[in-house]
Amino acid sequence: MALVNKINKKVSLKNKKLSQAIEESRYNNKYFENKETLLKSISLQRDYYSAYN
Repeated sequence: MALVNKINKKVSLKNKKLSQAIEESRYNNKYFENKETLLKSISLQRDYYSAYN
C-alpha cells in the first residue's frame, strides 16, 4: 500500500507540474499574441501619420 501511495504522489506531482506548464504556455501565447497585435497597430499608426503629415 505504501508503494501505491508513493506512486500516486509522484503522478499527482507530475500532473500539477504539467498543468502549471500548460497554464504558463497559454499565458505566454496570449502575451505574445497581444504584443504582436500592439506592434502591428503601432506600425500602422506610424505609417498612417507619416503618409498624411
